[in-house]
Amino acid sequence: MKLRIGVALAILFLGAVLGACEKTAPPAAHDSWHDVPASGFDSYEELYLPYVIPVAPAQQAEAEGRLRDGTWWQLSPSEAQYFTDSQVRVPRETMPYLVRGLTSDGGAVHVRVAPPNIWVVGEHLEDAPVVRQPVVVMLLETPIGVFVSSR
Repeated sequence: MKLRIGVALAILFLGAVLGACEKTAPPAAHDSWHDVPASGFDSYEELYLPYVIPVAPAQQAEAEGRLRDGTWWQLSPSEAQYFTDSQVRVPRETMPYLVRGLTSDGGAVHVRVAPPNIWVVGEHLEDAPVVRQPVVVMLLETPIGVFVSSR
């Protein structure tokens, strides 16, 4: 009788542990695009959101291909429109750049500018995996360093 109660308690305990583990979301896999700056962003400006445009899903693979060997790619205004699949207004003083980004599906992407570097920060929605999200940004000068993370 004591053995049956012990076995039953062990099964209940094991079921509770496994059930708790099952509900825990797995940690996001580290992406090679993830690169947090060690310093240099004590003072920065947030890029105006209309100057940060996610790449359209249909152009996602091509954008990732262009960014395979580098963190940014200078674009022409027509290329910016192609990659975003939208009418892109490029302000006179700026140039469009395709840059790496990470976010959750549906999360916004923000760009912090501390010339000559930028930090692309994607919003990470709870329980959603972090995915690559290249973006087109309008910058005053060519970036030297492009850092990428999600929060």
